[in-house]
Amino acid sequence: MLQSVSLNDVYPLLKEVVDNGGEFSFISKGTSMLPMLRNNMDTIVLAKAQLPLKKFDVPFYRREDGSFVLHRVVGFDRDGSYIMCGDNQFVKERGITDEQIVAVLKAYIKDGRRIECADPEYLDYVHKHCRHRAFIKYYRYFRHKVGNILRKMGLRK
Repeated sequence: MLQSVSLNDVYPLLKEVVDNGGEFSFISKGTSMLPMLRNNMDTIVLAKAQLPLKKFDVPFYRREDGSFVLHRVVGFDRDGSYIMCGDNQFVKERGITDEQIVAVLKAYIKDGRRIECADPEYLDYVHKHCRHRAFIKYYRYFRHKVGNILRKMGLRK
């Protein structure tokens, strides 16, 4: 039987495993990396990060408040810090430094299949998702506005 454990409780073990060249896996939580990672369904596989990170890497990092996050590098600030954003989000998080990086996504397991971050299928996803990011943002905004209008007209619940 699977048991839920706090990341704070396993953080020392996670850090030791990845720092010694191993992989650390656990089931993803949250919706910020949809559609790539599904909440409580897909397993993420973390490994030691090769710093500095490159654009589109997916680091597992710790925020100043102690919370853990898995988001994609979408850019760099002038001071060399990273700009991060989840695949299912549009608000960018700035100021993430190398010191906050715990590990990096090496692979994920979806529907029993391991997908490496170096696989062509994954690279195709990154290319398409990141290239169409602005379109997706405006499409969702437009769909939301149209939905509101239809609800006000009584044509939609």
